[in-house]
Amino acid sequence: MKSTKIYFLLIIIFFISIKNLQPGASPVSPPALPPSEDIENDTYHQKIKAMWVTPWDIDTKQKVLKIVENAIDWGVTDLLVEVRYRGDALYKPNKVYSDFQNSEPLSYILRNNPDFDALETFIHYTRDTHIKIHAWVTVNVITTRRLDTIQPTHLYYTHPHWLTYHSSGRRIHYDQFEGAFLDPGVPDVKNYLINIFADIVQNYDIDGFHLDYIRYPGNEYGHNPISLERFNRLSSHHSIISFQRWKELQLNELVQRIGETIKSIKPNLLYTAAVFPNIDTARNRYAQNWYEWLDNNFLDYTFIMAYQTRNNDFEQIVDKIPERFREKVVIGLRAWSDEGTYGVQNIIDKIKMIPRNYPGICFFSYGGIVSRNYQSAVIDYMVGETFDDIKDTQSRHLLDTVVYHDQHIYLNIASNHNIGVWVLYDVSDNVLAKGQFSDFDKAIMIPDKLLEDRYLVLKYEINGENFIKLIDLH
Repeated sequence: MKSTKIYFLLIIIFFISIKNLQPGASPVSPPALPPSEDIENDTYHQKIKAMWVTPWDIDTKQKVLKIVENAIDWGVTDLLVEVRYRGDALYKPNKVYSDFQNSEPLSYILRNNPDFDALETFIHYTRDTHIKIHAWVTVNVITTRRLDTIQPTHLYYTHPHWLTYHSSGRRIHYDQFEGAFLDPGVPDVKNYLINIFADIVQNYDIDGFHLDYIRYPGNEYGHNPISLERFNRLSSHHSIISFQRWKELQLNELVQRIGETIKSIKPNLLYTAAVFPNIDTARNRYAQNWYEWLDNNFLDYTFIMAYQTRNNDFEQIVDKIPERFREKVVIGLRAWSDEGTYGVQNIIDKIKMIPRNYPGICFFSYGGIVSRNYQSAVIDYMVGETFDDIKDTQSRHLLDTVVYHDQHIYLNIASNHNIGVWVLYDVSDNVLAKGQFSDFDKAIMIPDKLLEDRYLVLKYEINGENFIKLIDLH
């Protein structure tokens, strides 16, 4: 009896093995190999090393040039440049094409430099480099907490009926939260914003478009009379929907429509948004359901604002993101300190905690990095599939420039490269001199009149890489 059971068991095993070998059948997976002991020594698999650049860091050409120089030197791949701060422009509305109406006023940040086009300057000086430029825009918040920063033609004055309201019936005030918020439950608000953003995309050769403040100011807001009337009309037919869920759907629609419009202009544009990392907080307080934005492919990436100072809090945030989203989530990392107690090692520690299946990091912000000397932490974080793909950081330091004053001003360029070319420009992009490193054997005399501009721009190429250097003549 026992031998009979064994016989039938062998037959069953035989047929199962034959079935697994049939065409189209799924092979049996081999057991997973244990992790390599050398995994910590492998290169990073992340591909994004980004920085947020705030508007007060980009109000002059010299500042922009220095950011580009540093970004190249630090191996940054993406710059998110804030060009719509509070319903205003650090770019030129309807610059060439005016298919999308855009009458937003000049930002108060450029009052002393009104002709300066910050966005175009970034694009111009990163062309032919590995850096991608993203237009970073605030969406729903349109004022600072001071009215002297906005013009009489500003949206806050011309369309006050578009602002969001508290559940008590009180309209939001400019000195609340980060400023006054628009109400995305108003259809005209959505249409207006889509036009503004489409105009930027149509007129600027950007690589990405980044949304910020794509949310409500708090869970008690969203009660604009127009929004309430729309919700009440809907709920009379679909009483199952809550007001909080209705607000989520307004933001969902706005994110989706912005994306559809800008990608119809530039299909390969990277479309991203900054979001609160905790989904419960994001949904319940701000109606920001970014899980749905990713599930529905409304966005290419979200940038979670994981600004926790404590390592344990940061690690919990990063570990809590569902696996299915991780390839589309960039970790927004704190790179500033108000009290000076947050050091370089705090940043490095957090970088080491980030699992390898995230696409990369975005540092907030460039200004914080410079003011607190966090550059070493930024440089230390490498991206690329293999070490061969990582830019040779050493090559960035093998060129030196020295300005010296005799009877005239001279610029001496020193490099140990035999292969490479350079071009020297004034700040108006006029060529002053050019040559190759291999045949360069003399200093360049600089006309005295250029002292008024103070700065020169050196563009150079070494081993196929393009670099920029801002030269101070003083």
